[in-house]
Amino acid sequence: MAAEERELDLAAALGAEREASTQVLSVYVPNKNRHGRPISTRPWIREAQEILTRIGEGYTTTPPHDGGWESEGGTVRRE
Repeated sequence: MAAEERELDLAAALGAEREASTQVLSVYVPNKNRHGRPISTRPWIREAQEILTRIGEGYTTTPPHDGGWESEGGTVRRE
């Protein structure tokens, strides 16, 4: 499905007023497993970025600053 055919009204989904101009979604990614051992968070962060790109046509993660959007071919372009 092309990006212009999809629209996610996050304000309506969350019950916010239409005047809201910024949409922020925080996702907690733990850095330890249930046994307290450190884990690599990078695969989990990448997966969250992919999902956010599919539903919202892009993402920005901080820190460090990272962003991406869906290209014409449907792949995620990262900068």
